[in-house]
Amino acid sequence: MKRILLKLLAFLIVAITCYAFVVPLPPRPEDIHGTWIGHSDVPNDFYRISLTNSGGLLAYSFTGREPLLYKIQKWELGAKSRLSTVIVPLSSNAFPILVTGTVQLWKLSLEIRGRDPSEGWKHEITCYREDLIEDRVNLLRSAMNEWESRDTPKGHK
Repeated sequence: MKRILLKLLAFLIVAITCYAFVVPLPPRPEDIHGTWIGHSDVPNDFYRISLTNSGGLLAYSFTGREPLLYKIQKWELGAKSRLSTVIVPLSSNAFPILVTGTVQLWKLSLEIRGRDPSEGWKHEITCYREDLIEDRVNLLRSAMNEWESRDTPKGHK
C-alpha cells in the first residue's frame, strides 16, 4: 500500500509540474507594448497597431485606398486576456470603429467593426509582432537571393 501511495504521489508531482510548463501565463500589459501587423482572411485589409502604456495608434489600409489612421486613447487587458480599446479617428477619411480581442504573448486576435451595428461589417484579424515578421522576411529574402545568385550564370542577370 505504501508503495502505491508513493507511486501515486510521484505521478501527481510530475503531472502538476508538466501542467505548470504547458499552460502559458497570461500576458501582462507591458508584454504587448510595441508594433503589431496583420490582415483579415482576405489580405485586402491590412492593419498596423502600435501599443504603448498610454495608448497608441492604429492604421488600416485597404487595397487601392488611402490609409486610415486612428488614435488608441486607451486600452486595457482584462480577464481571460481580453483586450478592450477606446479609439478615435485621426485622418479625415477614417470612420468610427470598435476594436476588441484576445491577447497572447505572440499574437493579437482582434475583431474590428464599425461602431454602428447597422453597418454590419467586421474584420477578424490576427496580428504578429512587426519586428519578428520583418526578421523572418529578411531571412527568406536573403536565402532566395543567395540561391538566385548561385543559380544565375555570370553575366546573365
